[in-house]
Amino acid sequence: MFKTKAALLSIILLFAIQGLFAQNNDSKTEYTLKYEPKVESFLTQILDINQQNEFQQGWQIQLLSTVDRTELEYQMNKFGNLFPSLESDWVHERPYYKVNVGAFLKREDAIRVLYLVQEEFPSAICKKSSNLKKTTFLN
Repeated sequence: MFKTKAALLSIILLFAIQGLFAQNNDSKTEYTLKYEPKVESFLTQILDINQQNEFQQGWQIQLLSTVDRTELEYQMNKFGNLFPSLESDWVHERPYYKVNVGAFLKREDAIRVLYLVQEEFPSAICKKSSNLKKTTFLN
């Protein structure tokens, strides 16, 4: 008798647990977050400031650094032919010309592209940049 009660209790408990974890795939649950007025005002101000700032911190690949302007132009043309989807630009920081390519939010994404670029440009490095235009980001 004790075994039948234990078995019956086990079956009832099993159905009860199954009912707890059952999900209805047809129903969609929607949630609405309500903030206190001060918090909502603060979030609105932060979003406005962020939208006004056209520059953002991120990562770039520095293709090369050279003092020779003709070498700079040759390497930029070579890069443009090999990687047409990546945007490149150069800066002159005396006495060096530096070629920077891409714009990435995450270092990991820049490193993935760096490995591909280093096959043709072994001296390429990944560097942090604080003045990247938001419209140029690749991710």
